[in-house]
Amino acid sequence: MATANKLMIEGELTSDEKDFGNSGFRINDSDMTLLRLTDNIILKNSKAWVDQGTLLGLVRDGKLIEWDNDIDLSCMQHDRPRLRLTDVKKLMDKGLVVLTSRFGINLKSLNSDEDIKKVDLTFIYGKNGRYLKSYSDFEHQNFLAKVIEKTIKEVLGLVQRSRRNGLRLGLWMLANSISWFYRSYFMKTIDMECPEWQFDLDKTKLMEEIENIQIYTSPEQYLIHKYGKDWRVPKKDWDYTTQDGGILHEKN
Repeated sequence: MATANKLMIEGELTSDEKDFGNSGFRINDSDMTLLRLTDNIILKNSKAWVDQGTLLGLVRDGKLIEWDNDIDLSCMQHDRPRLRLTDVKKLMDKGLVVLTSRFGINLKSLNSDEDIKKVDLTFIYGKNGRYLKSYSDFEHQNFLAKVIEKTIKEVLGLVQRSRRNGLRLGLWMLANSISWFYRSYFMKTIDMECPEWQFDLDKTKLMEEIENIQIYTSPEQYLIHKYGKDWRVPKKDWDYTTQDGGILHEKN
């Protein structure tokens, strides 16, 4: 299928991983469910592609990085998906919640104690002649930010415990409104510049059964840009807030 597969390292499947289709990617059931739901309910006809550590893991290891707690996707802001309340309800019925901001969409478990990955769909936007994307810097927030995050978590806890659909949606709208304004305008972010040559790289479907999520067919140049020439060497202590090659150090 993809030139990307030629860069993968051979390895054994673990008990909860499956080899999906002709892609050769080894993805466990819970992560595959998140990808399917993102594809069918969130993206619909919008196109996204795997990015950041998710791209790195799939290309380098043939699977998602075990210690990475999210699935990173990117899409162009002008092609961002439009969520409806029916979409939100479908996801909540499956134990998941979606939160939005002007920088992207986050999909995660309603049960904060459940150990599954979350999906971060980040929008690429234009600013001052550059293409940028902004990631939340959860590790370096002030006290007020932590209070707001705790409030959002508590409201989502009420969503999880409620059995009335109208109340659940109302509580979600409250949590999402707080999250949207906070993460859009007040939360500390890491801004990254997207080089123009990135948009000339060919992409292909991540796997046959996933319609709207793609992967670069020749990702090596991009991975060198992000992680350096030694991108094939796993680095468990790698910090995207300081070490990513795309970090924009001058904010405008």
